[in-house]
Amino acid sequence: MFGRSEFAEDRTQTMPITDEMPRHERWRRAVVLVGLSAAAQLLGASLQADEAAPDEPVAAILFTEIGLARVHAERSDLQRRAALDEIAREEASAVARAADGTGQRGLGAMIRRLERSDFTPATWTAGVWLRALPTGARATDAFREETEREEIRQVLAAWKRAQPGWFDGLLEGDWSHLGVAVARTGNATAYAVIAARDRVVEHERTLERFADRAGVQAALRTATQHVRTARGLRVFTPDERLDAAATRYAHTMLEEGFFAHRSPDGGTATERVRAAGFVVRNSVAENLAKGVFTPEEVIERWLASDGHRRNLLRPGRWSLGVGIASRLQGDEVEVIWVQIFAR
Repeated sequence: MFGRSEFAEDRTQTMPITDEMPRHERWRRAVVLVGLSAAAQLLGASLQADEAAPDEPVAAILFTEIGLARVHAERSDLQRRAALDEIAREEASAVARAADGTGQRGLGAMIRRLERSDFTPATWTAGVWLRALPTGARATDAFREETEREEIRQVLAAWKRAQPGWFDGLLEGDWSHLGVAVARTGNATAYAVIAARDRVVEHERTLERFADRAGVQAALRTATQHVRTARGLRVFTPDERLDAAATRYAHTMLEEGFFAHRSPDGGTATERVRAAGFVVRNSVAENLAKGVFTPEEVIERWLASDGHRRNLLRPGRWSLGVGIASRLQGDEVEVIWVQIFAR
C-alpha cells in the first residue's frame, strides 16, 4: 500500500502533498522524502528561475558514492537502470523548478511513470534532496570551490543527518537496481535517487529458497515438532510415505490449479495416504497453506486457525508427513504447503 508523503516547508514544519498516491498491488510501499539544506527557506519565495538542467557527470558520481557506501555496509552492488534514471531526472527537475517557483511536484505522476516503464519493481523507495541558495545567488558562485565529488559527499552527509531512517534503508536495503539524477536551476540543485528490487530478481531469490525441497521440509518438520515439545506433547513420528503423499498432493494442486482438501476428482486425504502405502488404523487429518512464507510463518498461521491448531496439538501418538511445491506462475511465485497426520 502506498502512503501519503510530505514535503518539507522548512526545518521544523511540514505540509502534506495534495496528490493522493495511488494504490497498486505490485508494490508494497513507496516513501518519498524531501530535505532542505539550511541555506534557505524556499516556499513562498519568488526567485528568477532557469530551466532545470540535468548534470549527468555529477549523477554518475552520486551513483558511485552510494555504491561505495553500500560496500561499507556489506550490501550487494547495485545496477544502474536507465528507466529509473529517466524517472529520477524528471523528479529532480520538477523539484528544482518547484523550488524556484516555476513548477509543481507531483508524486503521483512519478508512480504512474514507474507503472508505464519497462521496469517493474517488487518494491522500491525514492528520495529527493534539495540544495538551495539564498535569493538572488547563483549556483556557480556558491559551489565554485567544491569539487563534484566533494559536493556529492556533502549532500549525502547532510541527507543522512536529516533523514537517517530513509538513508540507512537506502544503504542497507535489499535492492538490486538504482536510478539517480541531478538537476540544477539558477537557485537550486535537486538530487534524486530511486532504489528498487527487480521483480525478476525477487522471483529468482524466492524460488532459490524452495529449490532445496528436502531442506525446507526438514525445517517445517522441525518447526512442527517444536510446537509439540513446547506444550509437553509427544512429538510426531516422521513417515516417508506420508511425506510422499503430502508432496505429491502439493504438486497436484499447483499443476491443476486448485487448493482444497478434496481434489476435483473427489479424492480425500485418507485415500491419498492409503495410496502411498500407509495403513490407516484410526484417522487422518491434513493442514494446507498457500503463500510465500518461511516454515515458521506457516506454523504461526496454522496455530492462529482453530482447525489447523487442533491438528497440530492432537494428543497421543501420530505419524507426520510434510510436503511443499513451488513454481513461477505468471508474475507471481506460488508455494503450497501440506501437513498430513495419520495413525
